[in-house]
Formats: sequence, C-alpha cells, structure tokens
Amino acid sequence: YRLLGSYDSTFYPRSGIDWDISTVRAAVGAFARNAAKLKPQHIRKGDNTFSEVQSNLNKLLQFKPNPYMTAYSMYYKVAADYKLNNNAFIYPVWENGQITAFYPIMAQQVNLIEYKRKMYAEFIFTTGKKHYVPYEEIIHLRNYFYDNDIFGSDNKALAPVLDTAHNFNQSMSKFAELIT
Repeated sequence: YRLLGSYDSTFYPRSGIDWDISTVRAAVGAFARNAAKLKPQHIRKGDNTFSEVQSNLNKLLQFKPNPYMTAYSMYYKVAADYKLNNNAFIYPVWENGQITAFYPIMAQQVNLIEYKRKMYAEFIFTTGKKHYVPYEEIIHLRNYFYDNDIFGSDNKALAPVLDTAHNFNQSMSKFAELIT
C-alpha cells in the first residue's frame, strides 16, 4: 500500500527483549494494570444528556470480551502492546449486525496491502500464518503518531537505553555467577 507522507507500510514490533528488562516490565505493567481497570461503557448521547445503553456490547466491554479472556486481561494485553510497540490492534467479531467479541491481535508483523482499491491489514503471526482484514474493520490504537501515515512511531529512540539496560542486566548476572 502506498502512503503519501511516509515510506513504510509495514510495522514490525520490537522483539520481546524489551519486556524482559525488569524496569521496562515494571513501568509497562503499571500502565497496563491501571488501563485494565477501566470500565468502558456503551453510551448514547441525547439532547444534552448521556445515558448508558443496556446491551450485549456493554457486557463485552465490561466483563468478557471473548470466550477466552476477561475484560481485565484483554485490556492489560492491549495496553502493554500499546506501550511496548506504540501500536495495538483489536479485532471485533460481527454476527448478524452485532458485535459478539473483541480479540487483541498480537502479530509479529503487520503489512498494509491494497486489493480492489481498498486497504487491508495483513497480520503475520509467530506461526507464519497470515490473516487479512479490511483496515477499516479493526480497532488500531497508536502512540507517538507522527512520522507514519498509519502506524505509531517505532521505539528506536529508546533502543540505546534499552540495549544498555539489557547489557547491564546480563553483566550483573555474569558478575553474580563469578562471585559465587
């Protein structure tokens, strides 16, 4: 897919090494724990009023977004992905015009492709399997949305600090082995 303001139509999350750094995990975990406590609501705006809609969507948002996760675990996972990769994707499942589930998408790579003048997201997973979804049908949360037309910026600005932290952790482990 050709973008007007940026060159890259592919998103590669940084490897899991960032999550393995204790200070990163603590910071991201604190953010994700607090984000997971949120209680989203399906509301309708009327004439200067807002009212909660009693619907299946509210139950999905607040308790069990899909058969395999609680709302807390899904929001935690999405929030951690958002902070670690500056992009998080959620796939809503529709049946008979109603949303019946929400799933976080944890892909190793996301490509934008064009088919019949429509933009699709190609999700490539660790197994090598691919799944194609019209981009307009996914929920895409972006952080540091500046230098790419679609994706949040990568974390390469943090790479030197994260690499130093990783090397420090490795060195301390080796030092501990030497003195014991």
